[in-house]
Amino acid sequence: MSLSTFDSINSPSPPAANSPSLLNMHDLPQQLIPNIVSQHAVQNPEKLYASIPADNDDLSKGFRDITYREFRSAIDTAAYWLEEQLGVPAQGSFPTFAYYGARDLRYAIFLVAAMKLGYKMLSPSMLCAVDAHVYLVKASDCTVFLCSSSNLPLGHKIQATTQSPSQLFVVPELLELLPVHHDSPLHESPVYPYNKTWDATCDEPCLIVHTSGSTGMPKVVVYTHRMLAAPDRLRLLPPYQNCPSMLGEMIGRRIFTTIPVFHLLGYAGFLVTPIYLDVVGIMAPPDKTITADLADQIHRYARLDGGLYHPSLLEDLVRSEQKREQFGHLKVVFYSGSPLENMTGEWLSSRFGCVRNIIGSTEGFSWPALRVIDPVVDWNYTHFFPIKGLNFVSVGIDGAYGVDGDLFELIVERTPDTEKFTNFFHARPDEREWRTKDLWKPHPNPAMSGHWLYQGRTDDLVVLSGEIKMYASGVEDKISSHPLIRSALVGGKQRKWPFLLLELVDQPIGDLAEQQRILEQDIWPWVDEINKESTHDSVRLRLSLALIADAARPFVRLAKGSLARNPTLELYKEDVDRLYAEVDA
Repeated sequence: MSLSTFDSINSPSPPAANSPSLLNMHDLPQQLIPNIVSQHAVQNPEKLYASIPADNDDLSKGFRDITYREFRSAIDTAAYWLEEQLGVPAQGSFPTFAYYGARDLRYAIFLVAAMKLGYKMLSPSMLCAVDAHVYLVKASDCTVFLCSSSNLPLGHKIQATTQSPSQLFVVPELLELLPVHHDSPLHESPVYPYNKTWDATCDEPCLIVHTSGSTGMPKVVVYTHRMLAAPDRLRLLPPYQNCPSMLGEMIGRRIFTTIPVFHLLGYAGFLVTPIYLDVVGIMAPPDKTITADLADQIHRYARLDGGLYHPSLLEDLVRSEQKREQFGHLKVVFYSGSPLENMTGEWLSSRFGCVRNIIGSTEGFSWPALRVIDPVVDWNYTHFFPIKGLNFVSVGIDGAYGVDGDLFELIVERTPDTEKFTNFFHARPDEREWRTKDLWKPHPNPAMSGHWLYQGRTDDLVVLSGEIKMYASGVEDKISSHPLIRSALVGGKQRKWPFLLLELVDQPIGDLAEQQRILEQDIWPWVDEINKESTHDSVRLRLSLALIADAARPFVRLAKGSLARNPTLELYKEDVDRLYAEVDA
């Protein structure tokens, strides 16, 4: 069966068509971000927007709370600076500038300033390679680069590599925009005029982000004001099965966001949720990588209510008996980006019952999700609100390794509900359906309808010859739990049998005989045991089609640390072709 064939659809039952609560949400009045900032600055100037370290090198000195009065002043200062450097764009033109900044509040400040003038801001991941940066500026028709002083060399390199006329500006330091110390006076900027309304402006572009590039070059996604405001709609999803909207657990809380500010989730943590959910965004020192040690200090000194974490950081924190006790002070712990290992999730859920899985995507932003019915037992499930148009479609798995039942791809159909509560059809307005490429498994208990467990991507399915589908991610996870193995990668598209690539924790450099000994004696007995779980001979792994990666060619990884499947497969294409040639000889 091909992936496009609708073998079966297992979708949560939608609420009644005349549900008053859902109909009322379609009439929800919304406001633009610059207008909300101005309202707070005038009506409640001491209302808190964010909190940053008082001293980046000594977090024991506490955190400096930033008010909306200070935030608006910084935005207006940046807006006047942009006007002086770039001018005011023609009405309705929305030209683009790229921003390459330090990991501080200037990302939020310059984005709102761009909104006020009528620019779009391209926000590339600072973890991209130069060729990806060049691709992004060309795809965005961008010829103006703004850099913090620390990233000026990168700006020059991108400018030289694009080989097209461009302008480069160094933005003011954060201290010039915002009083970052308690004793710093606020030199309040004159207000930069902004008179736009939601109805006239909500579909105007303002921000350009991009996908991770796991299957090639990253793809740009243009965000409008309406798309950024999606959490404002999702927070008001009515309770279903006695479970409220999961975003409601953020409202009014001090939330530590560990995701870099230049990512979409970073904007969620330091602009969107403060504006629409009254979150106070807690920021780490901008010049430091967020390690478990640094996160532990922030837990101790930032007066947190909760946090949004990448799973690997949560896992490192929970492994330390001393560090993990700090979670007892938090009301909620969100994780996003990849699955969380069971040991970590089970410890957090059993001790505190506060761990939550946030699911989303660059094109969709946050999806319509509720708190799970049982947060202790089902902490790793996603509880979808049953809006019309969320369809789970069987993909059909042959000889699955340890998968109980079938897997389903979430396919979003264009309906009034999915247009309102997701961003897919605003990001891609010509599409009638959106294949998320995410694989899910339904909860085994029928009473838990709407609860789905994430299982990977359709990219993790290897379609062998004869249309036999192998769930590669399942076997990769099992093999990677061997202490000698860092990562396992299974492929074999349209081949008779799959192949196995292995990246070791300690790679023997240049010693092919030792690599083969490790593979045959230390690893293959483990793989053979895993092979016994498969019910189909064609998907079983064979020693003759296994290869240990070259230490000089490590597996390609994304910025968030996860394996980039297609680029790694391309890196080893010739080696894999040789394996198959030897088997066929």
